[in-house]
Amino acid sequence: MSGTRISKKEKERIANIISELNREYGTDIRCFLNHENPWQLLIATILSAQCTDERVNQVTAKLFKKYTSLEDFANADVNELEEDIKSTGFYKNKAKNIIACARKLITDFNETVPRDIEDLTSLAGVGRKTANVIRGN
Repeated sequence: MSGTRISKKEKERIANIISELNREYGTDIRCFLNHENPWQLLIATILSAQCTDERVNQVTAKLFKKYTSLEDFANADVNELEEDIKSTGFYKNKAKNIIACARKLITDFNETVPRDIEDLTSLAGVGRKTANVIRGN
C-alpha cells in the first residue's frame, strides 16, 4: 500500500465518508476508565487487559487511594499489590508489570508518561494497544 497513489477524487470521497461518520457518531471520545492523571490512566489500562472497565474502576477506586503516587507503586510489595488487583485477573503479571512500569517512569521519564509509541511500549506491561489508548486520551 505504501506505493499506491490515491487520486484527488478518491481523497475527496474518503474525506466525505469521514465527515459523515463524524457527523453521525461525533468526535467526542470518552475513556471509561476512571483516572485523575496520565499515570493513573496508564495503570488502569494495564489492569484492563482481559478485564472489564467496570471491574477496573472498582479496583482502582481503592487502589489509587492506597497508592497515591508513582513512588508508592514503584515501592509496592508485589504480593500485597497482587492481592489488591487480584479480581482483574492475571494479577501476578500485572502487579509485576505495574511496579516495573512505575520504576521506569520515575528513572527514565521524570515521572511523566511519554507520548511516543516507542517510549510507551518500552514500559513493562504496555503493548501497542495500551500505548494507543494512552495516546488517544
